[in-house]
Amino acid sequence: MNNRSRYVPALIMLTAGFVTCISTIIHNYTTEEILLITSGVMAVFLIVGFVVRFIIDRYIIIEETEDDEEKDKEKEDSEDGEEKEDDDKKSENTEK
Repeated sequence: MNNRSRYVPALIMLTAGFVTCISTIIHNYTTEEILLITSGVMAVFLIVGFVVRFIIDRYIIIEETEDDEEKDKEKEDSEDGEEKEDDDKKSENTEK
């Protein structure tokens, strides 16, 4: 589980619950109906939130892996360049 997407299911569920609650109050549902409808909507959107989080985690992990590989290659290239410069300096010092 990635920290970036940790709260996505709860956020989706609570947003859907809030909208449902306000909508049912405006349309004059009874308290029992509001409770049942809101609970059902929140359960459905919690599942939707988990699916969205899974998709986000999968995409973010792939992107981070590609970025890490590029950074590793850049570090290796820069380290190789520094080692060559150090070798050149050492050879110059031994020649003197």
